[in-house]
Amino acid sequence: MRIELNPYSLQHSITPEEIRMVVEAPSVRYRVDSPTRPDADLVRSIGRAENEPWIEVVAEEFEGGTVQHVFHAMLMRPAVASEAYLASGGAFNEHQNIPQRAFVGPQFTHETAPSEPARKENEHE
Repeated sequence: MRIELNPYSLQHSITPEEIRMVVEAPSVRYRVDSPTRPDADLVRSIGRAENEPWIEVVAEEFEGGTVQHVFHAMLMRPAVASEAYLASGGAFNEHQNIPQRAFVGPQFTHETAPSEPARKENEHE
């Protein structure tokens, strides 16, 4: 599977490595509707690294699901946790356990968005 990251997927302090981990090995994945593009094939994936907060990622699938174009990633919100609980038939039961972590800001600069994410080593130049 190829994972493409839209620069705006990095605006909520989620790293590219975390996004890839969630998309490649989600705890739960389900289809979601787009309020603006009814023809879009969107999926929400939820996952986490050990002892880390849950992360939600939304991507548009292309080429039969072999390409994931990620445009949204953030720490899981309570409403999404409840949605995932319902979408999984109760198998994903984390809607009471939503830890948070410090917000570090967007992982891109306004000069580089939306065409290309900034590299951390260039942030202070």
